[in-house]
Amino acid sequence: FDFDEEALRPYLPVEQAIEGVFEVAHRLYGVRVESLSEAPVWHSSVRAYAMHDDGGTLLGYFYLDPFPRETKRDGAWMGPFVTSLPGVPHAATICANLTPPAQGCASLLTHRELETLFHEFGHLLHHLLSGVEVRSLAGTRVAWDFVELPSQIMENWCWERESLDVFARHHGTGEP
Repeated sequence: FDFDEEALRPYLPVEQAIEGVFEVAHRLYGVRVESLSEAPVWHSSVRAYAMHDDGGTLLGYFYLDPFPRETKRDGAWMGPFVTSLPGVPHAATICANLTPPAQGCASLLTHRELETLFHEFGHLLHHLLSGVEVRSLAGTRVAWDFVELPSQIMENWCWERESLDVFARHHGTGEP
């Protein structure tokens, strides 16, 4: 189809994409993500968040480590820190290697990078929304033939016009 993926980059600034995945998750699952700007982080580009349900119940905490650096492995992943301990909320991290901002320029994602962000957030939702009491079966600790299902369901939303209309705007003009 002679499609140029680079033509989409200006419509997918990383900050809007992150807020977009949070809003899509809110609309789908009734969860709200709150930035924890004072939380300790291991690198200046890492962000900390809390996730609550619409009733205000804390579901867990997570870190987002979006950009590559020399000391970080390649790829993207969600890693659980704490799973289903009585009285202790879930905690996890999403690590990715998205296009970083360049000198004075915004970080603009490819659609493939957006798909990765949605995918890993699906794993995070699987972890943080788990209410299973048996720790060895909670969150992403499920059979391998199921572990990818929630993330693949979530990544499908980055292809839907209704989702893209929530956040995909040209970083300079605001055009949808």
